[in-house]
Amino acid sequence: MRLSAFRESLAEAGLGLRGAGVREYGRAFRVDAAEVVVSGGGGHNPQIMAHLAAFLPGVTVATSAQYGIDPDAKKAIAFAVLAYQTWHRRPSNLPSATGARHLAILGHITP
Repeated sequence: MRLSAFRESLAEAGLGLRGAGVREYGRAFRVDAAEVVVSGGGGHNPQIMAHLAAFLPGVTVATSAQYGIDPDAKKAIAFAVLAYQTWHRRPSNLPSATGARHLAILGHITP
């Protein structure tokens, strides 16, 4: 098997697992996903987007750019939201998702 074919097979397997993860998440929370929004580098790759759509029949696969959010700005936006919450002394964790025992203010502002 050529190295490029191996890489393609590996990438496709990873996308299949992500598609299965989306379906399993929907079953666990009794939610039928009508749309999956992709951000980050994968959203720029038409092959990844096509494979993900193939693994999720009946689900629209969009990028965050279609909603006015630059896919490459995901981490910057996330950290800005966390910083805002910390600055205003608001908790920003989600115990039901993280397993934490209680809400918590994340980070620390040092004068």
